[in-house]
Amino acid sequence: MTQARQAYREKSAILRLSASQGRATEREYFSAVDRVSVPGQFTWFDCREVVNAMRGNLSPMEARGKGRGDIGAFPTFLHAVKKTLADNAREREFQHNGSIYRLSSRFAERENSHFMQSSIHASNGRQTSQFRVWFDARRPAALPLSFEFKPRSFLTLRFEQTEPQPRPLVRPLLKEVSA
Repeated sequence: MTQARQAYREKSAILRLSASQGRATEREYFSAVDRVSVPGQFTWFDCREVVNAMRGNLSPMEARGKGRGDIGAFPTFLHAVKKTLADNAREREFQHNGSIYRLSSRFAERENSHFMQSSIHASNGRQTSQFRVWFDARRPAALPLSFEFKPRSFLTLRFEQTEPQPRPLVRPLLKEVSA
């Protein structure tokens, strides 16, 4: 923990960022990942400058994997999750970053919500991560009530829907100025 605190306090002179792009057809997947270095003092307020610098300078995409031919392309992760929820499938393949993964899921209903617990497996069968999603059973097309993602054995991230706030919780950092 001491190393993490020290790394957080110390500003690096350079930030290394990654940008990815991709395209899928029924027969192949194409993608590219580019890396750019920006001054270490950059914040989210500088994102437009980073985007403008990268625009037009991205690497050409290369073929990364084969589709399923006449059956169609493998779905991306979020499409696989949506389709799995729609038809309660226990297994579904999807493609991410040029690799094929398997989504293994089980379902339950609790009070007014649908619950899905899934694990993601690499093509060699190794489990790579887990997640859980809760949906309002009365509003199946709505956003999830909450989801929990476990990218590592020691890390669980949970996101929950909240009620809209009547006013901002923090004061805006930018002010609109009329000319």
